[in-house]
Amino acid sequence: MKVIIVAPGPASEGGIRSVVASIMPRLDAFDDVDVTWIASHSTGSAFAKIWCFVSALFRSLIHVPRSKILHVHGTVGTSLLRKSVFIWLASLFRCRSIFHFHATQHVFDDYFSDVGWRRRYSVATLRRCTAIAVLSESWVDIVRPVLPDSNIVVVYNPVLDPDGASSGEDRDSNTVLYLAHLIERKGYLDLINALPDVISKVPDVRLVFCGSGELERAKSTCQALGILDHVEFPGWVEDAEKQAWLSAATLFCLPSYDEGLPMGILESMSSGLPVVATPVGGIPDVLTHDENALLFEPGDIAGLSAQLVRLLTAPDLRERLAAQAMADSQRFRPSRIAHAWVDLYRRIST
Repeated sequence: MKVIIVAPGPASEGGIRSVVASIMPRLDAFDDVDVTWIASHSTGSAFAKIWCFVSALFRSLIHVPRSKILHVHGTVGTSLLRKSVFIWLASLFRCRSIFHFHATQHVFDDYFSDVGWRRRYSVATLRRCTAIAVLSESWVDIVRPVLPDSNIVVVYNPVLDPDGASSGEDRDSNTVLYLAHLIERKGYLDLINALPDVISKVPDVRLVFCGSGELERAKSTCQALGILDHVEFPGWVEDAEKQAWLSAATLFCLPSYDEGLPMGILESMSSGLPVVATPVGGIPDVLTHDENALLFEPGDIAGLSAQLVRLLTAPDLRERLAAQAMADSQRFRPSRIAHAWVDLYRRIST
C-alpha cells in the first residue's frame, strides 16, 4: 500500500513537522505500507517557500497516480487552500485521501464562520476526503457541524519516547521552560508579565523561551519590566537540544489562548516534566487540574503566577504531577500513534 504524506518538511519549524518526523521512522516497521513524505513547506525566504510548494506539486504528480492513500497535514486559511490542490489531485486519480487537522479552535471557527467562497470551496474540498483526522475527542464536536457527513476520526499527536526522562534530582533548580513559537495566541507575554510576581517569591527563577517568533518584542518587554536577567532566548531548538531542555527544566508552561493539541505539552508529559497550562483546545482531553498538571484560565496572569509559584516551591507536588502525566502519556507513544495511522490507512483502503 503506497502512502503519500504531504506536510511541512524536515527543514521547517513547528508542531506538524515534529509529529510527522516522530512517526515516519515507525512506519518502516509495517511491511504492507510504503510511505513517502513530500515537503509542502519549509522555513526560509518567500522564494524558498514557493519553490518548496512547486516542487511538492511536481512530486505529487509523479507519486499520487500510483498511490493508494494521500495523507495531508494542515490547518485552515492559506494552509488549507494550498493543500486543497493535493486533495483534488488525489480525487482525480481515485486515490483515497485524509486531511489531518492541526488547527486551533478559534482560527477554525473564524474561518468556517465566513459564508463566502473560501468556506464553500474548503468544505467542497474536504468532502472529497475519505477521512478527516482530528487531534482529540473534543475536536470531533468542533468539526462535525462543518462536515456533518464526513468520516471524522481521532488520531492523537505522539509524545516523546520516555528514554530521555529525567528524575527530579537531575533537574535545574527553578527553571520554567516555554517550548513554542512566540506569538500572541500562545500567551508568551502573559508569562513574561507574570514573572515579576514569581521573582518576588522565588528570586532565582529562570524563564527559558525555546522558540522563534516575536523575540525582539519579548526581549523589550522583559527589559521594560527589569527582568531580562531572569530570561533566556535560545531560539528554535532541534530535537537533541529540545530533549536536553526538557530533561533539565523544573517545569513546562504554555499559557495559550487557543490550541489544537500542543506537542510541547505531550513532550513534557513523556519527559517527566510537570506542566502548567490553560484548558483550551484539546488540552483538557489529556490534562486534568491537580491530577497530572496545574491549569489556569487564559489571560489570568495572577492565576498563572500563583500556579508557577505553587509548583516551583513544592517538590512533592512536582513529582506527583510528573509521575501521573508520564503514566498518562503511554497511550500517546509514537509506536502506538504509528499503529493508529496504519490502521486508518488499512480501513479506508478497503
